[in-house]
Amino acid sequence: PNVPRVAVIALHGMGQKGDAIGGQLMPFAQARNWVIIAPTLDYGEWRDPDQLVKSEPRIVRQVIDVVDHFKEVTGVPIQPRFITFGFSRGAQTATRLGMIYPDRVIGVGAASAGTYTLPTRTVPSPSGPIPAPFPFGSDGIEQKLGRPVIIDAVKKVSYWIGVGELDSKDADVPRQWDTYQGKNRLERAERFARAVQDAGCVTRLFKTTGVGHELPPRAIDDAVRFLSATVDADLARTGAHAVRVLPVDPSQVTSGGLAMPGLPPMLSTPPPSRTSSVAPWPRDISGDTMITLSSFMPLQSGRMPVRVAPTTGDKARDPSNLFWRLVGRYIAQ
Repeated sequence: PNVPRVAVIALHGMGQKGDAIGGQLMPFAQARNWVIIAPTLDYGEWRDPDQLVKSEPRIVRQVIDVVDHFKEVTGVPIQPRFITFGFSRGAQTATRLGMIYPDRVIGVGAASAGTYTLPTRTVPSPSGPIPAPFPFGSDGIEQKLGRPVIIDAVKKVSYWIGVGELDSKDADVPRQWDTYQGKNRLERAERFARAVQDAGCVTRLFKTTGVGHELPPRAIDDAVRFLSATVDADLARTGAHAVRVLPVDPSQVTSGGLAMPGLPPMLSTPPPSRTSSVAPWPRDISGDTMITLSSFMPLQSGRMPVRVAPTTGDKARDPSNLFWRLVGRYIAQ
């Protein structure tokens, strides 16, 4: 169908690939007719703030390029504003996208980030406010990421902040952020949630009981419900087409997808099928990018790969240089 879909930019953690977090979000997206775009990114060193300042502009540009050229490459229209959801290192980039692209981002889901960038230029201290330079705060962020943090605009973005209640080991995160955000992931999630709430954002802090540094289905379910409400409100405000939402029971989510009565199980491997022609892409993204495309078409199920090659290098037009996978499953109405 030509109705623009809501896109979810899913950002993986360190040592993972896009299909890891894309696979976790897949059943929830299918139930809502959302598109998941899950790039595999080379984050670099996240513990060193100097290295982070150098690598984050590249990562942000890559993510925005994927969104900007999505319809051109896939032929699938998407809504102008999207959701960004990240786990661990990916959650860091997800929160920054929401702050510097409030005109593009509807809502942010950030699970278990090790560090954050606060939306403020200063933070309180016993002796009074002290500067919070990027990446700790937003002071100087425009010079590094090319866009400022405008609080009046950021208020349009909703934030879901998730963290495991046991994700509280100080040794797991770098010390340079302690003064600004706390000493572990739990403290930092609480501090960031307060900061975006104080900035005027609709905010939810979700602590998963009995969980450390992981992303369980019940946390994803809570995030998706929160973000779904955000999407519905945004579509209603703009008058855009809204799609039917099917209920998702977290207990029914399996490694193979979502078990729903009357539907075949998710295919574990892509069957032989057609591929699109090779299309150009603005920047090379390492590894595979998984796109989950779901639609309400009766009694059909399948997966379809799409070949896309980068525009530079010796293999710019080599179809074997596959770094996109379009994973689509059609579910019954």
